[in-house]
Amino acid sequence: MEGIIRYCVVKKYVGLSKKSPQNTHLFFIPVDPKKYMYLALVGKMSEEEIENNVYAAQLLVRLPEEIVDETIQGEIEYFKNRL
Repeated sequence: MEGIIRYCVVKKYVGLSKKSPQNTHLFFIPVDPKKYMYLALVGKMSEEEIENNVYAAQLLVRLPEEIVDETIQGEIEYFKNRL
């Protein structure tokens, strides 16, 4: 498998206080020589799996390698200083 795993964090603030952000972790993972999976880490699966560090991720889209950089640039423009 060729390609670079890319990782971004989007800060999401809840409530009136900006002291406790709830971050969303975004991954661009190569799966084929020319394809990437764009995943968002959702969180821990359940209370019993917390001990085992099991997390759930949601597949946002499969991307061709050619548009990964453009997609990341679009996310930077959309989320601004939160990414």
